[in-house]
Amino acid sequence: MNNFYTMDKVFEGKTTFSSYKIVVDVCLKVVSIFFKRLKESKKTYLENVLINPKTSEVKVVEVDKINFYKNNVYVSPLMIMGKEDKKQEEFILFEYVFSLLVNNHPFEGHKYYDSPVLHLEKLKELYGESATFIFDPKDESNYISSYFPKTKLVLDRWAKLPIY
Repeated sequence: MNNFYTMDKVFEGKTTFSSYKIVVDVCLKVVSIFFKRLKESKKTYLENVLINPKTSEVKVVEVDKINFYKNNVYVSPLMIMGKEDKKQEEFILFEYVFSLLVNNHPFEGHKYYDSPVLHLEKLKELYGESATFIFDPKDESNYISSYFPKTKLVLDRWAKLPIY
């Protein structure tokens, strides 16, 4: 499976997409795979999704869930707070697609990067109780940090997305 990367490698910057069109194509394919499998009553763990960032080819590895994140922040705020969330998988899909399109987690803004220590309680606060979207038009308290190395890329990619 040369030239294929798991989502964690993509998010860690271990590879780059050959164009923004490839990013959008990958997102469309991931969403399509997810909903097709949901219709077939198959669970799709996006950790099992492999991406070729040069060709936009997407594959699903048929194995039990692989959890490669040391601190898995790709869960819904309700789940982080220990509550049931019937839309958990859809929320994770949103987080992954957003992260691919914008090159940043939807909750990792000013509050995240200004935290001197990211201990478990702080992570529960940032991703659960006080989760704030980085581009929330009504609450700019977690806007993307200007000193963050990839701020320009994140803002450029956000500007490319349509406004609804």
